[in-house]
Amino acid sequence: FSFVPLRRSEISVLSGFGASAALLFFWIFGFVGVRLNHVIVFFFFVDSVFSYSLCISSSLWFSLI
Repeated sequence: FSFVPLRRSEISVLSGFGASAALLFFWIFGFVGVRLNHVIVFFFFVDSVFSYSLCISSSLWFSLI
């Protein structure tokens, strides 16, 4: 029974780490794509913000349970 909070904290840490990695990846990809097209940069910025907020909300949801 005591491993359940550890499991939830592991899930929240993993989701936060994944969000940071995805944000960094999409930021670098969008920065490289600045020379190509501004629409691609805008798309990757919106996608990275969406994935980051999704991971934050999922980690908050796991911590609130």
